[in-house]
Amino acid sequence: MKITAIAPYAGLGELIQEVATQKEFGNIDIVQGDLQEGVKIAIEAEKQGTDIIISRGGTAERIKHHVTIPVINIEVSGYDLLRIITLIKDTENRVAFVGFPAIANAVSSISQLIDVNLDIYAIDDEHHIENQLRLLKEENYSFVIGDVITVQLAEKIGMHGLLLTSGKESVINAFRQAEETYRTVEKIKKERDTYAHIVQDLHQHTIIADEYLQLRTLSTQPLPIPLSFIRKIAVAIFQLQQVLFEVVYKNRFYRLNGRQLSSQQVVIELQEQEAPSNSLPSISLVADPNASVYLSSNHEEVQLAIEQAEALRGQSTPIVIIGENGTGKESLARHIHANDDNAFLRIDGATFPITLLPYLAIILKDGGTLYVVNADRMEEDTKEWIEIQIKEKVSFRIILAMNNKTSERIPAKYKTLHLPPLRERKEDILNLIRLFISSFNGEYGVQIAGISQGAGQLLESNSFELNITELSSIINKAVRKEETAYIQENTIADILEELQAQSKTEIDITGTLAEIETQIIQAVWLEEKKNNSKTAERLGINRTTLWRRLKEIQ
Repeated sequence: MKITAIAPYAGLGELIQEVATQKEFGNIDIVQGDLQEGVKIAIEAEKQGTDIIISRGGTAERIKHHVTIPVINIEVSGYDLLRIITLIKDTENRVAFVGFPAIANAVSSISQLIDVNLDIYAIDDEHHIENQLRLLKEENYSFVIGDVITVQLAEKIGMHGLLLTSGKESVINAFRQAEETYRTVEKIKKERDTYAHIVQDLHQHTIIADEYLQLRTLSTQPLPIPLSFIRKIAVAIFQLQQVLFEVVYKNRFYRLNGRQLSSQQVVIELQEQEAPSNSLPSISLVADPNASVYLSSNHEEVQLAIEQAEALRGQSTPIVIIGENGTGKESLARHIHANDDNAFLRIDGATFPITLLPYLAIILKDGGTLYVVNADRMEEDTKEWIEIQIKEKVSFRIILAMNNKTSERIPAKYKTLHLPPLRERKEDILNLIRLFISSFNGEYGVQIAGISQGAGQLLESNSFELNITELSSIINKAVRKEETAYIQENTIADILEELQAQSKTEIDITGTLAEIETQIIQAVWLEEKKNNSKTAERLGINRTTLWRRLKEIQ
Protein backbone atom coordinates (compact mmCIF):
# COMPACT_ATOMS: atom_id res chain seq x y z
CA MET A 1 0.00 0.00 0.00
CA LYS A 2 1.40 3.37 -1.02
CA ILE A 3 0.21 6.38 1.00
CA THR A 4 0.66 10.08 0.33
CA ALA A 5 0.01 12.23 3.42
CA ILE A 6 -0.68 15.89 2.67
CA ALA A 7 -0.28 17.97 5.83
CA PRO A 8 -1.78 21.49 5.87
CA TYR A 9 0.76 22.54 8.55
CA ALA A 10 4.31 21.44 9.40
CA GLY A 11 3.55 20.03 12.84
CA LEU A 12 0.98 17.62 11.43
CA GLY A 13 3.56 16.33 8.98
CA GLU A 14 5.96 15.59 11.85
CA LEU A 15 3.21 13.81 13.77
CA ILE A 16 2.30 11.71 10.71
CA GLN A 17 5.97 10.75 10.32
CA GLU A 18 6.16 9.72 13.98
CA VAL A 19 3.07 7.50 13.68
CA ALA A 20 4.26 6.02 10.37
CA THR A 21 7.60 5.10 11.95
CA GLN A 22 5.91 3.46 14.93
CA LYS A 23 3.55 1.47 12.70
CA GLU A 24 6.41 0.64 10.29
CA PHE A 25 4.75 2.19 7.24
CA GLY A 26 7.68 2.32 4.84
CA ASN A 27 5.89 3.29 1.64
CA ILE A 28 4.62 6.74 2.58
CA ASP A 29 5.29 10.22 1.20
CA ILE A 30 4.63 13.18 3.52
CA VAL A 31 4.20 16.55 1.85
CA GLN A 32 3.08 19.89 3.26
CA GLY A 33 0.34 21.70 1.34
CA ASP A 34 -2.91 23.46 2.17
CA LEU A 35 -6.14 23.68 0.12
CA GLN A 36 -5.39 24.30 -3.57
CA GLU A 37 -1.71 23.47 -3.19
CA GLY A 38 -2.72 20.22 -1.51
CA VAL A 39 -5.02 19.42 -4.43
CA LYS A 40 -2.16 19.80 -6.93
CA ILE A 41 0.00 17.47 -4.83
CA ALA A 42 -2.82 14.91 -4.64
CA ILE A 43 -3.45 14.91 -8.40
CA GLU A 44 0.21 14.30 -9.12
CA ALA A 45 0.40 11.60 -6.42
CA GLU A 46 -2.45 9.70 -8.06
CA LYS A 47 -0.62 9.82 -11.38
CA GLN A 48 2.46 8.34 -9.66
CA GLY A 49 0.51 5.35 -8.35
CA THR A 50 -0.50 6.34 -4.83
CA ASP A 51 -3.24 4.06 -3.44
CA ILE A 52 -4.56 6.28 -0.64
CA ILE A 53 -4.26 9.94 0.38
CA ILE A 54 -4.36 11.13 3.98
CA SER A 55 -5.03 14.80 4.69
CA ARG A 56 -7.13 17.01 6.98
CA GLY A 57 -10.07 19.41 7.10
CA GLY A 58 -10.86 21.60 4.13
CA THR A 59 -7.81 20.33 2.25
CA ALA A 60 -9.02 16.72 2.47
CA GLU A 61 -12.56 17.70 1.41
CA ARG A 62 -11.27 19.59 -1.60
CA ILE A 63 -8.93 16.75 -2.65
CA LYS A 64 -11.89 14.31 -2.72
CA HIS A 65 -13.39 16.23 -5.64
CA HIS A 66 -10.24 15.98 -7.77
CA VAL A 67 -8.99 12.38 -7.44
CA THR A 68 -10.53 8.93 -7.88
CA ILE A 69 -8.55 7.15 -5.13
CA PRO A 70 -9.69 7.07 -1.47
CA VAL A 71 -9.01 10.17 0.67
CA ILE A 72 -8.85 9.68 4.44
CA ASN A 73 -9.61 12.73 6.58
CA ILE A 74 -7.64 13.15 9.81
CA GLU A 75 -10.53 13.99 12.06
CA VAL A 76 -10.47 16.65 14.76
CA SER A 77 -11.27 14.63 17.88
CA GLY A 78 -13.27 15.78 20.89
CA TYR A 79 -10.02 15.90 22.85
CA ASP A 80 -8.45 18.17 20.19
CA LEU A 81 -11.41 20.55 20.45
CA LEU A 82 -11.42 20.43 24.24
CA ARG A 83 -7.74 21.25 24.36
CA ILE A 84 -7.98 24.38 22.20
CA ILE A 85 -11.15 25.62 23.96
CA THR A 86 -9.58 25.07 27.37
CA LEU A 87 -6.64 27.19 26.20
CA ILE A 88 -8.88 30.29 25.88
CA LYS A 89 -11.35 29.38 28.63
CA ASP A 90 -10.21 32.01 31.15
CA THR A 91 -9.40 34.87 28.78
CA GLU A 92 -11.34 38.09 29.06
CA ASN A 93 -10.80 38.86 25.39
CA ARG A 94 -13.42 38.16 22.77
CA VAL A 95 -12.80 34.84 20.96
CA ALA A 96 -14.40 33.42 17.82
CA PHE A 97 -14.12 30.28 15.74
CA VAL A 98 -14.02 30.81 11.97
CA GLY A 99 -13.91 27.77 9.71
CA PHE A 100 -15.72 25.18 7.66
CA PRO A 101 -19.15 23.91 8.84
CA ALA A 102 -18.09 20.32 9.63
CA ILE A 103 -15.73 21.45 12.40
CA ALA A 104 -17.79 24.52 13.38
CA ASN A 105 -20.67 22.30 14.54
CA ALA A 106 -18.38 20.21 16.74
CA VAL A 107 -16.73 23.33 18.25
CA SER A 108 -20.15 24.74 19.08
CA SER A 109 -21.20 21.54 20.88
CA ILE A 110 -18.03 21.31 22.98
CA SER A 111 -18.04 25.01 23.95
CA GLN A 112 -21.64 24.76 25.13
CA LEU A 113 -20.88 21.56 27.04
CA ILE A 114 -18.11 23.16 29.14
CA ASP A 115 -19.84 26.57 29.28
CA VAL A 116 -17.25 28.60 27.36
CA ASN A 117 -18.34 31.80 25.63
CA LEU A 118 -17.19 31.20 22.07
CA ASP A 119 -18.80 32.71 18.98
CA ILE A 120 -18.98 30.37 15.98
CA TYR A 121 -18.81 31.50 12.33
CA ALA A 122 -19.20 28.70 9.78
CA ILE A 123 -17.81 29.65 6.36
CA ASP A 124 -18.47 27.53 3.24
CA ASP A 125 -16.02 29.32 0.96
CA GLU A 126 -12.40 30.05 1.93
CA HIS A 127 -12.56 33.31 -0.05
CA HIS A 128 -15.07 34.70 2.47
CA ILE A 129 -12.90 34.01 5.53
CA GLU A 130 -10.85 37.22 5.31
CA ASN A 131 -13.96 39.40 5.08
CA GLN A 132 -15.40 37.69 8.17
CA LEU A 133 -12.15 38.21 10.07
CA ARG A 134 -12.06 41.93 9.25
CA LEU A 135 -15.61 42.30 10.57
CA LEU A 136 -14.59 40.52 13.77
CA LYS A 137 -11.57 42.77 14.18
CA GLU A 138 -13.82 45.84 13.91
CA GLU A 139 -15.93 44.33 16.70
CA ASN A 140 -12.80 44.02 18.92
CA TYR A 141 -12.29 40.24 18.74
CA SER A 142 -8.70 39.44 19.73
CA PHE A 143 -8.43 35.65 19.24
CA VAL A 144 -9.58 33.52 16.34
CA ILE A 145 -9.58 29.71 16.39
CA GLY A 146 -9.46 27.94 13.07
CA ASP A 147 -7.63 25.90 10.50
CA VAL A 148 -4.40 26.90 8.72
CA ILE A 149 -5.96 29.41 6.34
CA THR A 150 -7.94 31.09 9.16
CA VAL A 151 -4.82 31.47 11.32
CA GLN A 152 -2.74 32.80 8.41
CA LEU A 153 -5.35 35.41 7.45
CA ALA A 154 -5.95 36.42 11.08
CA GLU A 155 -2.26 37.11 11.61
CA LYS A 156 -2.15 38.97 8.30
CA ILE A 157 -4.70 41.54 9.56
CA GLY A 158 -3.26 41.80 13.08
CA MET A 159 -5.33 39.30 15.07
CA HIS A 160 -4.17 36.34 17.17
CA GLY A 161 -4.74 33.04 15.41
CA LEU A 162 -5.03 29.79 17.37
CA LEU A 163 -4.48 26.72 15.18
CA LEU A 164 -6.89 23.85 15.73
CA THR A 165 -4.50 20.90 15.54
CA SER A 166 -5.05 17.15 15.37
CA GLY A 167 -3.51 14.94 18.06
CA LYS A 168 -1.69 11.65 17.79
CA GLU A 169 -4.80 9.55 18.36
CA SER A 170 -6.52 11.21 15.40
CA VAL A 171 -3.55 10.41 13.15
CA ILE A 172 -3.48 6.77 14.38
CA ASN A 173 -7.21 6.49 13.57
CA ALA A 174 -6.54 7.86 10.08
CA PHE A 175 -3.90 5.18 9.45
CA ARG A 176 -6.32 2.53 10.74
CA GLN A 177 -8.99 3.78 8.32
CA ALA A 178 -6.43 3.79 5.50
CA GLU A 179 -5.60 0.11 6.12
CA GLU A 180 -9.27 -0.90 6.26
CA THR A 181 -10.12 1.12 3.17
CA TYR A 182 -7.19 -0.35 1.23
CA ARG A 183 -8.28 -3.90 2.07
CA THR A 184 -11.85 -3.12 1.00
CA VAL A 185 -10.75 -1.45 -2.25
CA GLU A 186 -8.42 -4.36 -3.10
CA LYS A 187 -11.25 -6.83 -2.52
CA ILE A 188 -13.55 -4.82 -4.78
CA LYS A 189 -10.82 -4.61 -7.44
CA LYS A 190 -10.36 -8.39 -7.39
CA GLU A 191 -14.12 -8.92 -7.71
CA ARG A 192 -14.27 -6.37 -10.51
CA ASP A 193 -11.39 -8.07 -12.34
CA THR A 194 -13.11 -11.44 -11.94
CA TYR A 195 -16.33 -10.09 -13.40
CA ALA A 196 -14.37 -8.35 -16.13
CA HIS A 197 -12.77 -11.66 -17.18
CA ILE A 198 -16.14 -13.39 -17.15
CA VAL A 199 -17.71 -10.61 -19.22
CA GLN A 200 -14.77 -10.64 -21.63
CA ASP A 201 -15.05 -14.42 -22.12
CA LEU A 202 -18.73 -13.94 -22.90
CA HIS A 203 -17.85 -11.26 -25.48
CA GLN A 204 -20.03 -8.97 -23.41
CA HIS A 205 -19.64 -5.36 -22.37
CA THR A 206 -21.41 -4.20 -19.23
CA ILE A 207 -21.69 -0.42 -18.98
CA ILE A 208 -22.91 1.59 -16.00
CA ALA A 209 -24.17 5.11 -16.76
CA ASP A 210 -24.90 7.63 -14.02
CA GLU A 211 -27.35 10.52 -14.06
CA TYR A 212 -24.65 12.76 -15.58
CA LEU A 213 -24.15 10.20 -18.40
CA GLN A 214 -20.65 9.33 -17.21
CA LEU A 215 -19.89 5.77 -18.36
CA ARG A 216 -18.04 2.93 -16.60
CA THR A 217 -17.41 -0.46 -18.22
CA LEU A 218 -16.33 -3.75 -16.63
CA SER A 219 -14.56 -4.90 -19.77
CA THR A 220 -10.96 -3.93 -20.46
CA GLN A 221 -11.71 -3.94 -24.19
CA PRO A 222 -12.91 -0.75 -25.91
CA LEU A 223 -16.62 -0.51 -26.58
CA PRO A 224 -17.50 -1.82 -30.06
CA ILE A 225 -20.17 0.84 -30.73
CA PRO A 226 -19.92 4.64 -30.34
CA LEU A 227 -20.08 6.18 -26.86
CA SER A 228 -22.47 8.81 -28.18
CA PHE A 229 -25.03 6.08 -28.99
CA ILE A 230 -24.59 4.42 -25.57
CA ARG A 231 -25.24 7.77 -23.85
CA LYS A 232 -28.43 8.27 -25.86
CA ILE A 233 -29.58 4.78 -24.92
CA ALA A 234 -28.90 5.68 -21.26
CA VAL A 235 -31.05 8.81 -21.61
CA ALA A 236 -33.86 6.66 -23.03
CA ILE A 237 -33.61 4.14 -20.18
CA PHE A 238 -33.69 6.89 -17.54
CA GLN A 239 -36.99 7.98 -19.04
CA LEU A 240 -38.50 4.58 -19.94
CA GLN A 241 -36.87 2.16 -17.43
CA GLN A 242 -35.71 -0.65 -19.76
CA VAL A 243 -34.96 -1.64 -23.34
CA LEU A 244 -34.08 -4.79 -25.28
CA PHE A 245 -33.15 -4.94 -28.97
CA GLU A 246 -30.36 -5.87 -31.35
CA VAL A 247 -27.81 -3.35 -32.64
CA VAL A 248 -26.08 -3.82 -35.99
CA TYR A 249 -22.82 -1.89 -36.34
CA LYS A 250 -20.12 -2.40 -38.98
CA ASN A 251 -21.73 -5.69 -40.04
CA ARG A 252 -21.56 -7.12 -36.49
CA PHE A 253 -24.53 -7.95 -34.28
CA TYR A 254 -25.00 -7.07 -30.61
CA ARG A 255 -27.82 -7.84 -28.21
CA LEU A 256 -28.43 -4.68 -26.17
CA ASN A 257 -30.22 -5.10 -22.85
CA GLY A 258 -30.62 -1.97 -20.72
CA ARG A 259 -32.45 -1.35 -17.46
CA GLN A 260 -32.61 1.20 -14.68
CA LEU A 261 -30.86 0.25 -11.44
CA SER A 262 -31.85 3.32 -9.44
CA SER A 263 -32.77 6.95 -9.99
CA GLN A 264 -29.04 7.65 -10.46
CA GLN A 265 -27.83 4.66 -12.50
CA VAL A 266 -28.66 2.46 -15.48
CA VAL A 267 -26.88 -0.67 -16.67
CA ILE A 268 -26.44 -1.55 -20.34
CA GLU A 269 -25.32 -5.04 -21.38
CA LEU A 270 -23.91 -5.44 -24.88
CA GLN A 271 -23.59 -9.08 -25.97
CA GLU A 272 -21.91 -9.88 -29.28
CA GLN A 273 -23.86 -12.28 -31.53
CA GLU A 274 -22.54 -14.49 -34.32
CA ALA A 275 -25.54 -13.72 -36.52
CA PRO A 276 -28.86 -11.85 -36.39
CA SER A 277 -31.08 -13.26 -33.66
CA ASN A 278 -34.27 -12.91 -35.72
CA SER A 279 -36.15 -12.81 -32.41
CA LEU A 280 -35.36 -9.23 -31.40
CA PRO A 281 -36.20 -5.89 -32.99
CA SER A 282 -33.10 -4.60 -34.77
CA ILE A 283 -31.56 -1.13 -35.05
CA SER A 284 -28.75 -0.68 -37.56
CA LEU A 285 -26.30 2.13 -36.82
CA VAL A 286 -24.10 1.92 -39.90
CA ALA A 287 -24.86 0.46 -43.29
CA ASP A 288 -22.72 -1.93 -45.32
CA PRO A 289 -19.24 -0.42 -45.89
CA ASN A 290 -19.78 -1.12 -49.61
CA ALA A 291 -23.07 0.83 -49.61
CA SER A 292 -21.75 3.62 -51.83
CA VAL A 293 -21.06 1.01 -54.54
CA TYR A 294 -24.80 0.55 -54.97
CA LEU A 295 -25.12 4.12 -56.24
CA SER A 296 -22.44 3.73 -58.92
CA SER A 297 -24.44 4.15 -62.11
CA ASN A 298 -24.61 5.77 -65.53
CA HIS A 299 -28.33 5.09 -65.67
CA GLU A 300 -30.45 8.23 -66.11
CA GLU A 301 -33.11 7.28 -63.53
CA VAL A 302 -30.51 6.44 -60.88
CA GLN A 303 -28.69 9.72 -61.50
CA LEU A 304 -31.99 11.58 -61.12
CA ALA A 305 -32.68 9.84 -57.78
CA ILE A 306 -29.20 10.81 -56.53
CA GLU A 307 -29.69 14.46 -57.53
CA GLN A 308 -33.10 14.54 -55.82
CA ALA A 309 -31.60 12.95 -52.70
CA GLU A 310 -28.84 15.57 -52.49
CA ALA A 311 -31.44 18.35 -52.80
CA LEU A 312 -33.36 16.90 -49.84
CA ARG A 313 -30.44 16.83 -47.37
CA GLY A 314 -31.25 20.08 -45.63
CA GLN A 315 -35.01 19.60 -45.62
CA SER A 316 -37.43 17.95 -43.20
CA THR A 317 -39.63 16.50 -45.95
CA PRO A 318 -40.50 12.83 -45.30
CA ILE A 319 -39.13 10.59 -48.05
CA VAL A 320 -40.14 7.30 -49.65
CA ILE A 321 -37.60 5.34 -51.69
CA ILE A 322 -39.16 2.81 -54.06
CA GLY A 323 -37.27 -0.12 -55.53
CA GLU A 324 -36.93 -3.88 -55.49
CA ASN A 325 -34.77 -5.63 -52.91
CA GLY A 326 -31.07 -5.05 -53.53
CA THR A 327 -31.40 -1.96 -55.76
CA GLY A 328 -29.63 0.34 -53.27
CA LYS A 329 -32.44 1.94 -51.28
CA GLU A 330 -30.39 2.01 -48.08
CA SER A 331 -27.39 3.43 -49.94
CA LEU A 332 -29.58 6.26 -51.20
CA ALA A 333 -30.93 6.85 -47.68
CA ARG A 334 -27.39 7.08 -46.32
CA HIS A 335 -26.51 9.43 -49.18
CA ILE A 336 -29.28 11.73 -47.93
CA HIS A 337 -28.02 11.33 -44.33
CA ALA A 338 -24.58 12.28 -45.70
CA ASN A 339 -22.29 13.97 -43.13
CA ASP A 340 -24.89 14.18 -40.36
CA ASP A 341 -23.00 13.38 -37.14
CA ASN A 342 -26.17 12.08 -35.50
CA ALA A 343 -27.38 8.48 -35.64
CA PHE A 344 -28.57 6.70 -38.75
CA LEU A 345 -31.08 4.19 -37.35
CA ARG A 346 -32.36 1.40 -39.57
CA ILE A 347 -35.40 -0.59 -38.39
CA ASP A 348 -37.64 -3.20 -39.96
CA GLY A 349 -41.17 -1.85 -40.21
CA ALA A 350 -42.56 -5.38 -40.35
CA THR A 351 -41.15 -6.49 -37.00
CA PHE A 352 -40.23 -3.42 -34.93
CA PRO A 353 -42.62 -3.26 -31.94
CA ILE A 354 -44.62 -0.12 -31.20
CA THR A 355 -43.42 -0.26 -27.57
CA LEU A 356 -39.86 0.60 -28.63
CA LEU A 357 -40.72 3.51 -30.91
CA PRO A 358 -40.49 6.11 -28.08
CA TYR A 359 -36.83 5.09 -27.62
CA LEU A 360 -36.14 6.07 -31.22
CA ALA A 361 -37.56 9.55 -30.64
CA ILE A 362 -35.25 10.02 -27.63
CA ILE A 363 -32.16 8.69 -29.44
CA LEU A 364 -32.88 10.94 -32.43
CA LYS A 365 -33.90 13.94 -30.33
CA ASP A 366 -30.91 16.00 -31.56
CA GLY A 367 -31.30 14.96 -35.19
CA GLY A 368 -30.35 12.09 -37.47
CA THR A 369 -32.21 9.70 -39.75
CA LEU A 370 -34.83 7.04 -39.09
CA TYR A 371 -34.75 4.62 -42.04
CA VAL A 372 -37.63 2.11 -42.15
CA VAL A 373 -37.33 -0.95 -44.40
CA ASN A 374 -40.43 -2.97 -45.27
CA ALA A 375 -42.42 0.20 -44.66
CA ASP A 376 -45.30 -1.27 -46.69
CA ARG A 377 -45.69 -3.96 -43.97
CA MET A 378 -45.89 -1.62 -40.97
CA GLU A 379 -48.63 -2.12 -38.38
CA GLU A 380 -51.26 0.61 -38.15
CA ASP A 381 -49.90 1.74 -34.76
CA THR A 382 -46.43 2.22 -36.23
CA LYS A 383 -47.85 4.18 -39.17
CA GLU A 384 -49.75 6.42 -36.77
CA TRP A 385 -46.60 7.00 -34.68
CA ILE A 386 -44.64 8.03 -37.78
CA GLU A 387 -47.45 10.34 -38.88
CA ILE A 388 -47.37 12.01 -35.45
CA GLN A 389 -43.61 12.57 -35.73
CA ILE A 390 -44.06 14.18 -39.14
CA LYS A 391 -46.94 16.35 -37.91
CA GLU A 392 -44.90 17.53 -34.91
CA LYS A 393 -41.97 18.35 -37.23
CA VAL A 394 -39.43 16.44 -35.19
CA SER A 395 -35.73 17.20 -35.65
CA PHE A 396 -34.88 13.86 -37.27
CA ARG A 397 -35.35 12.78 -40.89
CA ILE A 398 -37.82 9.99 -41.78
CA ILE A 399 -37.14 7.79 -44.82
CA LEU A 400 -39.37 4.86 -45.74
CA ALA A 401 -38.27 2.06 -48.09
CA MET A 402 -40.94 0.28 -50.18
CA ASN A 403 -41.11 -1.97 -53.23
CA ASN A 404 -42.82 -1.07 -56.50
CA LYS A 405 -46.05 -2.85 -55.60
CA THR A 406 -46.89 -0.36 -52.86
CA SER A 407 -46.08 2.91 -54.60
CA GLU A 408 -49.72 3.77 -55.24
CA ARG A 409 -50.36 4.03 -51.46
CA ILE A 410 -47.84 6.78 -50.76
CA PRO A 411 -49.29 10.02 -49.29
CA ALA A 412 -48.71 13.19 -51.29
CA LYS A 413 -46.67 14.85 -48.52
CA TYR A 414 -43.84 12.36 -49.07
CA LYS A 415 -41.11 13.02 -51.62
CA THR A 416 -40.79 9.88 -53.73
CA LEU A 417 -37.49 8.60 -55.19
CA HIS A 418 -37.27 5.63 -57.60
CA LEU A 419 -34.45 3.10 -58.09
CA PRO A 420 -34.77 0.79 -61.11
CA PRO A 421 -33.81 -2.93 -60.95
CA LEU A 422 -30.40 -4.06 -62.20
CA ARG A 423 -31.92 -5.88 -65.20
CA GLU A 424 -32.98 -2.44 -66.48
CA ARG A 425 -29.51 -0.94 -66.07
CA LYS A 426 -27.29 -3.55 -67.74
CA GLU A 427 -24.79 -0.83 -68.66
CA ASP A 428 -23.85 -0.60 -64.97
CA ILE A 429 -22.96 -4.28 -64.47
CA LEU A 430 -19.30 -4.19 -65.55
CA ASN A 431 -18.55 -1.05 -63.51
CA LEU A 432 -20.19 -2.58 -60.46
CA ILE A 433 -18.14 -5.75 -60.96
CA ARG A 434 -14.91 -3.71 -61.00
CA LEU A 435 -15.86 -1.96 -57.77
CA PHE A 436 -16.78 -5.24 -56.05
CA ILE A 437 -13.52 -6.89 -57.17
CA SER A 438 -11.53 -4.00 -55.72
CA SER A 439 -13.39 -4.20 -52.42
CA PHE A 440 -13.10 -7.99 -52.06
CA ASN A 441 -9.41 -7.95 -53.05
CA GLY A 442 -8.80 -5.81 -49.98
CA GLU A 443 -11.03 -7.92 -47.77
CA TYR A 444 -9.53 -11.31 -48.70
CA GLY A 445 -5.97 -10.29 -49.58
CA VAL A 446 -6.22 -11.54 -53.18
CA GLN A 447 -5.13 -9.85 -56.42
CA ILE A 448 -7.86 -10.35 -58.99
CA ALA A 449 -7.17 -7.96 -61.88
CA GLY A 450 -10.56 -8.09 -63.59
CA ILE A 451 -13.13 -10.28 -65.32
CA SER A 452 -12.92 -12.01 -68.69
CA GLN A 453 -15.18 -10.94 -71.53
CA GLY A 454 -17.07 -14.25 -71.54
CA ALA A 455 -17.67 -14.09 -67.76
CA GLY A 456 -18.89 -10.49 -68.06
CA GLN A 457 -21.29 -11.37 -70.87
CA LEU A 458 -22.61 -14.31 -68.85
CA LEU A 459 -23.40 -11.97 -65.96
CA GLU A 460 -24.98 -9.37 -68.25
CA SER A 461 -27.43 -12.03 -69.41
CA ASN A 462 -28.43 -12.96 -65.84
CA SER A 463 -31.84 -11.84 -64.58
CA PHE A 464 -30.60 -10.82 -61.07
CA GLU A 465 -33.75 -11.34 -59.05
CA LEU A 466 -31.94 -9.87 -56.01
CA ASN A 467 -30.35 -7.10 -58.08
CA ILE A 468 -27.03 -5.61 -56.90
CA THR A 469 -27.07 -7.74 -53.74
CA GLU A 470 -27.00 -10.86 -55.90
CA LEU A 471 -24.23 -9.49 -58.13
CA SER A 472 -22.14 -8.67 -55.06
CA SER A 473 -22.62 -12.19 -53.71
CA ILE A 474 -21.58 -13.76 -57.03
CA ILE A 475 -18.40 -11.66 -57.28
CA ASN A 476 -17.63 -12.37 -53.62
CA LYS A 477 -17.64 -16.11 -54.34
CA ALA A 478 -15.79 -15.70 -57.63
CA VAL A 479 -12.95 -13.71 -56.09
CA ARG A 480 -12.37 -16.45 -53.50
CA LYS A 481 -12.66 -19.32 -56.00
CA GLU A 482 -10.72 -17.91 -58.94
CA GLU A 483 -7.16 -19.22 -59.34
CA THR A 484 -6.10 -16.93 -62.20
CA ALA A 485 -5.65 -13.15 -62.42
CA TYR A 486 -9.05 -12.73 -64.14
CA ILE A 487 -12.42 -14.16 -63.18
CA GLN A 488 -13.10 -16.76 -65.85
CA GLU A 489 -16.33 -17.74 -67.55
CA ASN A 490 -16.30 -21.26 -66.09
CA THR A 491 -16.00 -19.82 -62.55
CA ILE A 492 -19.09 -17.67 -63.05
CA ALA A 493 -20.94 -20.55 -64.76
CA ASP A 494 -20.28 -22.83 -61.78
CA ILE A 495 -21.52 -20.21 -59.31
CA LEU A 496 -24.68 -19.52 -61.30
CA GLU A 497 -25.32 -23.28 -61.49
CA GLU A 498 -24.94 -23.55 -57.72
CA LEU A 499 -27.37 -20.66 -57.21
CA GLN A 500 -29.87 -22.29 -59.55
CA ALA A 501 -29.57 -25.57 -57.66
CA GLN A 502 -30.09 -23.78 -54.37
CA SER A 503 -33.22 -22.10 -55.67
CA LYS A 504 -34.60 -25.53 -56.58
CA THR A 505 -33.94 -27.03 -53.15
CA GLU A 506 -37.31 -28.01 -51.74
CA ILE A 507 -37.83 -27.14 -48.09
CA ASP A 508 -40.87 -28.46 -46.24
CA ILE A 509 -42.16 -25.46 -44.26
CA THR A 510 -44.95 -27.35 -42.51
CA GLY A 511 -42.69 -28.45 -39.65
CA THR A 512 -41.32 -26.60 -36.63
CA LEU A 513 -38.69 -23.87 -36.90
CA ALA A 514 -36.01 -26.28 -35.69
CA GLU A 515 -37.02 -28.85 -38.34
CA ILE A 516 -36.93 -26.21 -41.10
CA GLU A 517 -33.48 -25.06 -39.94
CA THR A 518 -32.27 -28.67 -40.02
CA GLN A 519 -33.42 -29.05 -43.64
CA ILE A 520 -31.63 -25.84 -44.64
CA ILE A 521 -28.38 -26.86 -42.90
CA GLN A 522 -28.41 -30.28 -44.56
CA ALA A 523 -29.20 -28.83 -48.00
CA VAL A 524 -26.35 -26.29 -47.83
CA TRP A 525 -23.95 -28.96 -46.47
CA LEU A 526 -24.70 -31.23 -49.43
CA GLU A 527 -24.40 -28.34 -51.93
CA GLU A 528 -20.98 -27.54 -50.51
CA LYS A 529 -19.98 -31.20 -51.02
CA LYS A 530 -19.94 -31.79 -47.22
CA ASN A 531 -17.26 -29.13 -46.70
CA ASN A 532 -17.85 -27.92 -43.12
CA SER A 533 -15.87 -24.68 -43.45
CA LYS A 534 -17.71 -23.53 -46.57
CA THR A 535 -21.07 -24.61 -45.12
CA ALA A 536 -20.49 -22.67 -41.87
CA GLU A 537 -19.41 -19.61 -43.84
CA ARG A 538 -22.51 -19.66 -46.03
CA LEU A 539 -24.84 -20.15 -43.07
CA GLY A 540 -23.12 -17.46 -40.97
CA ILE A 541 -22.47 -19.80 -38.03
CA ASN A 542 -19.26 -21.11 -36.48
CA ARG A 543 -17.93 -24.59 -37.22
CA THR A 544 -18.65 -25.85 -33.68
CA THR A 545 -22.34 -24.96 -34.01
CA LEU A 546 -22.45 -26.61 -37.45
CA TRP A 547 -20.77 -29.76 -36.16
CA ARG A 548 -23.29 -30.01 -33.31
CA ARG A 549 -26.27 -29.55 -35.66
CA LEU A 550 -24.91 -32.10 -38.14
CA LYS A 551 -24.54 -34.65 -35.32
CA GLU A 552 -28.21 -34.09 -34.50
CA ILE A 553 -29.11 -34.70 -38.15
CA GLN A 554 -27.02 -37.86 -38.40
